Amino acid sequence: INHQQQGAAFTEGPHVTFDYAASYNFPKGHELGMFGFGTWQGDSDKGQKAVNTADRILGIGVYGAYWFKPGKFGTLARFTTNYLTRNRYGGIAFQIGLTYLIM
Repeated sequence: INHQQQGAAFTEGPHVTFDYAASYNFPKGHELGMFGFGTWQGDSDKGQKAVNTADRILGIGVYGAYWFKPGKFGTLARFTTNYLTRNRYGGIAFQIGLTYLIM
């Protein structure tokens, strides 16, 4: 549910999002998985800067995690691609990260 933006006569229409994922955990905590998502605009924008085209974006991706020292220090990577994008930013994303657990 969206509200009118401050300083502008514009209210973006409400959106609904659906996410899903599946993964496999290997011994020592390594993980490999896939995920997906979809966001759809349910109603029209309202106001001076309203756009007639409803927003939509769908995406799918894969990810993996590898522990150099199980449960303490590891790395992860994720690849996402968007498709059927309408009135939203879309494209391809690649992320990498390091994990270090303090406790």
